Amino acid sequence: MRPRHIWTAAAILGGLFAASILFAADDSQPAISDKALVTDGHVRHDVGSLQNHVTNWGLIGSRPTVPTPFSNAPSARWGGVDYLWAAGLWVGGTVLGEPRVSTGQYEMEFMATQAPGDTIFATAQGAPGGTRYPWPGADDDGDGAEDEDPLDGLDNDSDGLIDEDFAAASDQSFRCVMADNLPEISQNYPDHNPLDVKIVQETFQWADPVSGDFIGYEYRITNIGVTDIDGFHCGIFADFDIEIANDDHAGSWGGTNWLVRDPWGVFVPVSMGWMRDGAATGAAPGWVGFVMCGLETDAATGQPTDPWAMHSYQIFSGARPFEQGGDPTNDAERYELLQLDGWDADSLPGMENDYRTLMSTQEITTLAPGETAVFHTALVIGDSYDAMLQCAAEAYSTAAGVYFDRDGDPANGEEFRVPWLRPDEVPVPAVTGRLQASMNRNIVSLVFDVRHLDGGWSEVERRETEGVPGRSWLVDQDSGSFLDEDAVGWPRIYDLKLKSAAGPDLVLDTVEIVGPTVAPLLLEASPNPFNPRLTIQYSLPAAGSARLEVLDLQGRVVRVLFDEYRAAGSDRIDWNGMDSRGHAAASGVYLIRLVSQHGSTRQQVTLLR
Repeated sequence: MRPRHIWTAAAILGGLFAASILFAADDSQPAISDKALVTDGHVRHDVGSLQNHVTNWGLIGSRPTVPTPFSNAPSARWGGVDYLWAAGLWVGGTVLGEPRVSTGQYEMEFMATQAPGDTIFATAQGAPGGTRYPWPGADDDGDGAEDEDPLDGLDNDSDGLIDEDFAAASDQSFRCVMADNLPEISQNYPDHNPLDVKIVQETFQWADPVSGDFIGYEYRITNIGVTDIDGFHCGIFADFDIEIANDDHAGSWGGTNWLVRDPWGVFVPVSMGWMRDGAATGAAPGWVGFVMCGLETDAATGQPTDPWAMHSYQIFSGARPFEQGGDPTNDAERYELLQLDGWDADSLPGMENDYRTLMSTQEITTLAPGETAVFHTALVIGDSYDAMLQCAAEAYSTAAGVYFDRDGDPANGEEFRVPWLRPDEVPVPAVTGRLQASMNRNIVSLVFDVRHLDGGWSEVERRETEGVPGRSWLVDQDSGSFLDEDAVGWPRIYDLKLKSAAGPDLVLDTVEIVGPTVAPLLLEASPNPFNPRLTIQYSLPAAGSARLEVLDLQGRVVRVLFDEYRAAGSDRIDWNGMDSRGHAAASGVYLIRLVSQHGSTRQQVTLLR
């Protein structure tokens, strides 16, 4: 990292902050917001061994040496060492013959869009509303469409509900939306000439010991302008600076001998750039880099010829001018490198330096207005060269996901792809099942639709709960209906189960009928997201026993706010973000659930510390 970049970062941060509404450490969201740049460093991947700061303004990492509100956040921190100073997405092409490149590093030419409340949204696999195929019930809201309401705090499907049907992947995931054509960006960078693109950024991390060594990045880039973008490329520019800036080695892997065996025994094409500490003594042990995980597009013309391979890999060193191997300083130079067909040679012993790297994708010939390109990459690390490559292979296979023959027609093959899905996560091969329930005069009508596996059968089970005895009904056909006419209590919970002698039961779908109520059971929690205090307003239709509790996504009780006799009517109570042991609850998604003799209701909330 050269001194001029320290000056540049410090100079533009004032403009960046002035043009945005900042999240302070004790505020969950601003009172009035056109957009919310999250700049206090609290959004970070930290469920695995590799930790990294996440932003909604183009930057990957935290620029640890520049005093900012986020500089203490982890920046590819692994074993207590930060292996990255900063990196960023580059998007480039020509518009009417003019080369244009928008960057997230060093210049920060992306920013949260103008959508109300646009910020970083957190989730994880298993979150309410976030079911995705092949898990049963991927149509969370039962409207016949899957994942049509992405996690963004908006009612995208106009059904009056927010974020009730999206796809949640991995043990920790963040989603945000950015654009390169906002007025604030031009104020900070008068020479910036935008491509007019919108970028949906999603990042993923798994918590297990092996997968915790990589973080996946997906960029969904849409041309929102009125002009074609020709010669379209994506890239990742990275300034690693492992411990100190001037003693690293840089190189790449790929080309003719690029296959690496992943943890599931499959040889996959690994194409990546890497960096390691070249200190003569006491070098940090990690090998770190970005791996190419694919480029796809709905563009009508110009599909990438080799979507998994790097098109270009460039190494910049020291404080040289661009013509002598230094950093590019304008769009023409940046685009020249993005579209350059060639790889720089690895640095050799004795060539330790302050290196920066750029890897770029294959070309999409034309990205027309309204068309989208999807770029997958991952930040990976290992304690040796081979361990880094093994981690890169795992990241590649995870990003590629799993293919399913979803329509049951073997003639058209595996036509349905689920990205960012590990093969060992798949519960069972392509099982679907739906259960619906309605009530008429205290009789429950149940309608089921299920696809059986060979050697399996299905049943509907009414769970045993207080005042409701358990019961099951054998389902011996793919679809049908039956009645539950038992005079038992409420609420009643029904599970549609796939049963097999070869393994445990699999719940395909669940419905709950709360029964007749005298008045609505109401629950409203705000603000959402919050930090650290949440105000919960509720209303009970009649006096009686009631319980208000906070649950995590696994259904475990985090805190019981009350469990006692309560009067009918409305009241309010605060949750201070502490668990039952008096410890601060971690950032994440929680459920606020109100249970009474007249039924139950719940609301999903997000704690962002």
